[in-house]
Parts: sequence; structure tokens; C-alpha cells
Amino acid sequence: MRHAAVLAHRVVGLAIAAFLLVAGLTGSVIVFRDELDRWLNPSMRVDAMAEPLALSALVERLEAADPRVRITYLYPPKRPGEAVWASVAPRPEPATGRPFQPGYNEVWLDPADGRVLGRREAGAARFDRAHAVPFLVTLHHNLHLPGDWGRWLLGVVSILWMLDGVVAGFLTLPRSQAPWRGAFWRKWRPAWGIKRSAGGHRLTLDLHRAGGLWLWTILALLAVTSVAMNLPGEVFRPMVAVFGTVSPSPVAAMPKRGGVTGPPAIGWTEAAMAARAALPAGCVDWPLRYVAYLPGPGVYRVGFAEPEFREGAFRVAREEVYVRGDSGGVAGRAGYLSGTTADRFLLWQFPLHSGRMFGWAGRVAVAFAGLMVAALSVTGILIWWRKLRSRRQAAVGRGGNARV
Repeated sequence: MRHAAVLAHRVVGLAIAAFLLVAGLTGSVIVFRDELDRWLNPSMRVDAMAEPLALSALVERLEAADPRVRITYLYPPKRPGEAVWASVAPRPEPATGRPFQPGYNEVWLDPADGRVLGRREAGAARFDRAHAVPFLVTLHHNLHLPGDWGRWLLGVVSILWMLDGVVAGFLTLPRSQAPWRGAFWRKWRPAWGIKRSAGGHRLTLDLHRAGGLWLWTILALLAVTSVAMNLPGEVFRPMVAVFGTVSPSPVAAMPKRGGVTGPPAIGWTEAAMAARAALPAGCVDWPLRYVAYLPGPGVYRVGFAEPEFREGAFRVAREEVYVRGDSGGVAGRAGYLSGTTADRFLLWQFPLHSGRMFGWAGRVAVAFAGLMVAALSVTGILIWWRKLRSRRQAAVGRGGNARV
């Protein structure tokens, strides 16, 4: 059994090492994506004392400034002095019906007057100041592969990583020793240490084994939540649904409108007000986080979150209200308070994966764990290469061939 475990750990580890190296390094950086983005792009900071415009006025000014686009998502500032964020989509050309090519899909605006302060194409393979953070985010999420291929690939890697972590932990255990015997713990203790006086292969092996053991819990958490991030509908939600009731998305049950649709009768400001009036008791004062218009079903998606959402420890509660664009009536609701226990568990996954569940301490811990994932990938390859080279040298001496 142990020989099979060693072989499985070697093969799976080599197969996923390069992906984990990229994911670990990029993940350790984008844990601080908001702070890094504002540092790289000073235009995202604005006058904190200016009175902000209404949401509808911001939308009208941006769409009037560039009729080729329509706003899909609008993110008000989280705190004074920050710009308004907006995601945009191209409108169809009247003559051809094909989408315009504006060359950007994100903008940030001055909340006081709606001036465009910056534009960029999130997901583009560009690495200037404006695109550095979204480039790393996309690399971490899908390796810049087209469609869902990158997400699916990293989802499979996440599953293999999760299983390989169990095998790796098993391989550190002493042989033929029961855990309830004192000899087990005496023999297992050296696996947790690093012999600093050792050099070369022994030091690399100690770093790989001890580093994996000390961080096993957080690495296992990152692996499981990686499955949730990459394969939410394909794997994770169905698995959670086995143990609890997962509420269906309100949008899934809404009929889709056919043909070209005009603008909604209800404006963005009115939709946000209608959504706030429909919030469950206990969260009517929560800050507005985003407003989106979904032209297919013709509804606004309005999100609210508790103060210090995903910034303070255990601040993960949010609510969504869907408002009909033609009447202002409530079309659906979803979220932490209005959902089931399984729904709340699903909402924990990103905060756990990013460390935001535990505030700044959690983010620092995840950043360090990302670097360790990269280090474990490199040391694992070095251990394999050293053993392969030794086998080849021994095989040459015997006149045979070395196994990989």
C-alpha cells in the first residue's frame, strides 16, 4: 500500500506542480488585489468630501459619453475617497447587429460628477499598471484560457491536489505503528522538523515534508475551496446539496425576454430603493454593494452586505434582491439571512479561500500559504529530479535503464 501511495504522490504531484506553482504565486499577490490596484492606479482615489451623484445619473452620464456601451454592474465606493466601479458590455451596431469593440469592459468614475477616470479590459493579456491586477486575477482563475477550459482544468487540479494532500500526509506517518502507542509519536516527531545542518537533498526533503505537515490544515482548506471556486455548479453545489437544501438561483426561474429589449422603465436609483425596502429585518441599514441590470429576464440585481464585508473577521453576510425593471416589484431574493444553512456554507467558500473570513490576519496567512504552495511544488520537483538522477547513475553502472 505504501509503495502505491508513493507512486501516486509522485505522479499526481508532478502532474499538478506547475499549476500549483502559478496558482500559489498569483494567489499570494491577489489576496491584496484591492490595495495593490489602488496603489498602481492613483486615479482610483478621489475627493472624499464631494457629494456623490445618484446611481441613475452616473449611468446616464457614462452611457451618454460612450453610446457604444451599456453598464452591466455598478459598484458604489466602499468608503469615502474611492472611485465608483462599473462593468460595461458592448451594444450592437445598428447597421450590422454585431457588438461594438470599445476596447474596455471596466471603468472607474468620479462619484461626484461621473467623469471617467480610467478604463481597462479586464481579462486581457496585458501587464501595464491598469491591467496588472486583473491579469493576475485571470491567470489565477483560468490561466487565460478561452471559455471554461481554464476553470475546468484548474478544477481537476484542485480535486487532485485535495486527494494528493491526504496521500502526502499518510506518507509522513511511521510504518507499522498504532497512533495510540507512544512509539508512534516519537517516530513521527522528526517528520515535523528541519535539520538545518543538513544540506542538499536532505534539506530539500525536510522542507518539503515539514512544510506540508505544518500547513496541512490550511492547504487542505485551500484545496477544498479551490474546488468550490472552479467547479461550483459541476461538483461543489451538487455535493453540498446531498447534505442540505441549496436554494436555486432566482434568475434561473425567471422567463427570458426575446428579441432586442429597450431600457428598463425603472431607473437604477429607484431599483436600489425598492430593493432596500424588501430586505429582511436586521439588514435594512446594510451598505449597498452593487447594482446590476440583467436584460435577459429584465430585472435588476441589487446586493447589500453587512458593514466591513469581507474586511473584518467573520463579516461575510450579504443579501440580494431582484427588482423587475418594468414595474419595480420584487422578483426574487437570495442571501445569507434569507437562505438556508447550505446557502450560507456556500457563501463561506470565497472568504475562506481568500482568507477574508479572518480579516487581515487571514489574508496574510493565505498569502504565506500561497508562497508555501509554490515552494512545495518546487521542492517536490527537486526531490523527484534528484532521485531520478541517482537511479540513472546507478542504472548506468549496472548497464540498465532508470525508471521515472
